[in-house]
Amino acid sequence: MYSLGNKIWFTSRTRIQTERRLRSGGWHSQFILLWYSFFGVAVAVYSSSTSSETQLDSVTWVIYSILILVLSGFLQGSRFGERAAAIKQCYENLQKLLTTLEQNDIDERTAREKYFEILDSCENHIGADFVEAVCVEWLSSTDKSLTRTPTNYMWFSFACTRVQRLIWYSLLYSLPAALLLAINFWGRHLASLG
Repeated sequence: MYSLGNKIWFTSRTRIQTERRLRSGGWHSQFILLWYSFFGVAVAVYSSSTSSETQLDSVTWVIYSILILVLSGFLQGSRFGERAAAIKQCYENLQKLLTTLEQNDIDERTAREKYFEILDSCENHIGADFVEAVCVEWLSSTDKSLTRTPTNYMWFSFACTRVQRLIWYSLLYSLPAALLLAINFWGRHLASLG
């Protein structure tokens, strides 16, 4: 069984990873919207300067504009910044509680109640955040005397999460170009049939 101080410390470390994930998601979502908008405008300007625009091109770029509108509504609803700020407030309060507990300025029962009160102040982290916290703390620790060390499954999960994020962001960033290539391919294919 882990001590209360240990639980508080690891929970605060996990919440730090949660905040980083949310801030990264917020940054990528803003940049993806900017990229999609720029790409759409650039293709629209280019296609309007050539005489090869077809009915299919017009319909496709209207659909693309709707995609950007829906995506921006979804990302706005995700409130990455607000959620990250609440998580940050939570882990800062946890760190203050830990300091108070270590200085014996609070009894353990009161500290436990305060701990659960702080946890209820914001959303919980996801499992990947805990795994990331354990692995990152182990990698950055010089003495390796942590009470929680990563298991082989944690290392595997840590690597899979990193690869999954890389693939996911790569797909999101390449979607406009893939859509353009698909439109050109299908446009030529349909023109050759008709």
